[in-house]
Amino acid sequence: MKKGEIYIRFSLVLAAILCFAGIGGAKNVEANPAKIKVGVVLPLTGPPASMGIGGRKALEVFFDYVNENGGIKSLGGAQLEMLVADSAAQPDVGVNQAERLISKGKVQVLIGSYQSSVTLPVSSIAQRYKIPMISFAGNSDKILMRDNDWIVRPGPWASGTAYARLKAIKELNDLKGIKNNKIGILYVDDEWGQAGEEAIKAQAALFGLEVAISQPYPRKTSDYTAIVTNFKKHDIVAIVVNAYGPDTLLFLRTRYQMDMGGGIFCVSGIHDPGFIPSAGITARYLCANNQGGDWLKPYKTKEVLGLIDKFRAKYPEDSPWGEGEFFGFLCGKVLQEALEKAGSVENRVLMDALMELKIPAQDLIVPFDVEISTDFLGMKGQNKKEFCRKKCTMKH
Repeated sequence: MKKGEIYIRFSLVLAAILCFAGIGGAKNVEANPAKIKVGVVLPLTGPPASMGIGGRKALEVFFDYVNENGGIKSLGGAQLEMLVADSAAQPDVGVNQAERLISKGKVQVLIGSYQSSVTLPVSSIAQRYKIPMISFAGNSDKILMRDNDWIVRPGPWASGTAYARLKAIKELNDLKGIKNNKIGILYVDDEWGQAGEEAIKAQAALFGLEVAISQPYPRKTSDYTAIVTNFKKHDIVAIVVNAYGPDTLLFLRTRYQMDMGGGIFCVSGIHDPGFIPSAGITARYLCANNQGGDWLKPYKTKEVLGLIDKFRAKYPEDSPWGEGEFFGFLCGKVLQEALEKAGSVENRVLMDALMELKIPAQDLIVPFDVEISTDFLGMKGQNKKEFCRKKCTMKH
């Protein structure tokens, strides 16, 4: 055998060994990394900035708590490092930020992005790069009804929240002996609002309700006079609202000034402790599902209560029960449990752990369990336990 042939054969054997060992053609994942980089894409500017900022604060407090208490133990005490990017509440900005965090920041998991209209395209980036993603509040059914194996949603989905509110209208009608079954829908004209409107229309008949009017509005609407006038033309018992908190406040004030009756069932703004005080007398007849508050404390572990105290000590002007904070703590806990279960940051192993995750409500700031399903009502990666079954509150 010639010397050149020996060299070539040796080189091929060495290359095969290196590839098999993960040094060559495959991505090499460190067994016990010192840090786990978590990319967070949230609206830190723009109309929903308070939600994004609240979420960032909650994640910051939660990650600090984990790091101070031994890190991710199944990974040798690895510390969580948060890299935050501002989506500016814009889908294209959110996409660019997610790509930057993955390609330049080298993040190993994504959390984002509050609005469904941003979460939807950002989840496509997670799919393209095969990066596990945890949905932060984006609740359009469509997000999990595509062929995407790289995202889970521990929080609510549009059809679920629609079902809960329609059920409440039916039960209140029965309680008061009201025969009027006509309802209206007010929704913001974006992915989240459209998903909510579609879900309400699809399920209204299940409760013997009829949608008499469905009214979209552009995100930057500042005058709701024409919209309230439209609603007043119809004899409706309630309006189901898929609107952001500030928009709902403006609508409530206009409705009050124009002396329009009927119940209002909100889905947004009610996690914000300042919502009801801001609404004041205009909140008359307002009913809403509230999934957070000090009423939950007796049901929680010492760890959860300690996190609440830690948050209040660091941010005394804020509430741990705000909508952004609510989802921040939820996503943080889901990530921690998945990492402990996986014992790895290898993308497929971590994603499988997320898809098999189960966490009891007592270990979470939220009132519901987390049980991620690979096939729940046609959605892959949805928490099928996202309903408050022990206690619910109504605001009047």
